[in-house]
Amino acid sequence: MNTTLITILIIVVLLFILYYVPILLLFVARLSGVKINLLTLTFMRFRNVPPALIVKSLIEFNKAGLKSIDRKVLEAHYLAGGNIENLVHGIIIANKAGRTLTVEKACKDDLAGIDLTEAFNEVKHAGDDEVI
Repeated sequence: MNTTLITILIIVVLLFILYYVPILLLFVARLSGVKINLLTLTFMRFRNVPPALIVKSLIEFNKAGLKSIDRKVLEAHYLAGGNIENLVHGIIIANKAGRTLTVEKACKDDLAGIDLTEAFNEVKHAGDDEVI
C-alpha cells in the first residue's frame, strides 16, 4: 500500500513539473533560433501568460526575418488584453509590403480594437499609408 501511494505521488509530482516546466517548448524554440531560457518559460505560466503563444509568435517573427521582438513586450501586450497573433501578423504583413509599423504603434492599434491584418490589407488596396 505504501509503495502504491508513493508511486502515485511521484507520478502526480512529475506531471505537475512537466506542466509548469515546458521542456519541449524550449526545445522547439531553440531549434527555431529563438533564444529563451527554461526559467523564463516556467515563470510565464505563473504569470498566466501562455508560453506556447509567446514562443510561436517569436518563431514567426524570427522566420519572417525581422529583428527579434522583445518577449517582454509580447507578455505585457497579452496581459493588457491584446491579441498577440494580430500584433505579430500585422507587423509581418506591413514589413513584407515595405511599410514601417513599429511595435509600439501596432500594440496601440491592437489594444484599440483594430484588426491590423485587415487594416493593412485595406491600406494595401487603397494605397493610403495613413490608415495605420
